[in-house]
Amino acid sequence: MALAQQKVPLIVGDDAPEIKYSKWLKGTPVKSYEKDRIYVLEFWATWCGPCIAAMPGLSEFARKHPEVTVIAYNVMEKVGGRPYESALPNVEKFVKSMGDKMDFSVAVDNNDQYMLNNWLKNAGISAIPSTLVVKDGKLIWIGSPKGLENILELIKNGTYNVTSEGSEAQRAEVAATIKSQEAILVDYDKAIAIKDYKAAIAALDKIANDNPEMMYGVTMKKFTTLLDFVDEKQAVEVARKFLASITIGGNTVGNFGTAIADRTGLKPETYLFGAECLQLYISRSNGAPNPLVYEYIAKCYAQAGDYANAVKNQQIVFEKSQDALASGKGGTRITKELVAQYEETLKAYQAKAGKKKS
Repeated sequence: MALAQQKVPLIVGDDAPEIKYSKWLKGTPVKSYEKDRIYVLEFWATWCGPCIAAMPGLSEFARKHPEVTVIAYNVMEKVGGRPYESALPNVEKFVKSMGDKMDFSVAVDNNDQYMLNNWLKNAGISAIPSTLVVKDGKLIWIGSPKGLENILELIKNGTYNVTSEGSEAQRAEVAATIKSQEAILVDYDKAIAIKDYKAAIAALDKIANDNPEMMYGVTMKKFTTLLDFVDEKQAVEVARKFLASITIGGNTVGNFGTAIADRTGLKPETYLFGAECLQLYISRSNGAPNPLVYEYIAKCYAQAGDYANAVKNQQIVFEKSQDALASGKGGTRITKELVAQYEETLKAYQAKAGKKKS
């Protein structure tokens, strides 16, 4: 239904959709498009590594071009049936930790996921980071953060021809992409809409059977559907079976653990399984694993009530992030503000561990 809000697929040359948000975190909220002003909308999520890697360069672009309004739009943070606004504390914490590495406006999608549906999905875009540029109320460019300098130069010197970018053939191509994206999950979406979770799981099983190349994505969707709506034990069984069938590591393994860590109100044994998944991710990592993984492990243990192990793992992430910041090897993600937050969380876990002992 959200996709149907726009009657035709969104392509370059079309009127830009409205800008809506649940909260504007940084900068001045944009309520309408000013004539002759250029707007850059950068779609991102806290879990998206390439999005985070692009932030410092985007900040430099924003500082260099004050005549351009740069907005980092947070999308794809909705967890299960929870309202999108439940992601706000985590997003706010992330933005604060980035400091001047996110030196532009920042806004967060709303519970209807309006920006995701009316901007990205209607343009046939399923991945982030994605960059869309608006001028005079028209969508004039779709690309990645790396292409901004070149496209801005063309726009300013008048050599960028918007009309040559969009065509009915392109509109038909985008329409076909949207149709295929919708069709593959249509039975699942219908079942979820009427809360027929048995039918939703059956629809996912059929997708996996018909599209073996989508096995991981379908398994994750099945896992989160069971976790949010059906039964935690069944969700864990699905994840265990899948993890036993593969030998690779990376996000394929860790995402089960982070999905659990990001949810509240689960059973202690489910959180312990989440920690187990993340530890498996570490054991299968080539080279040193990202120290931030230990934060998720600590979070799982804390929510399971095991504060001794929460302290142990939070100590690791605090020390490793301290070292990374001091050596300058922390990249764009490790900042002094983030290290301070890790220390604050460590102290909170230590206090709770001390209460348990007494």
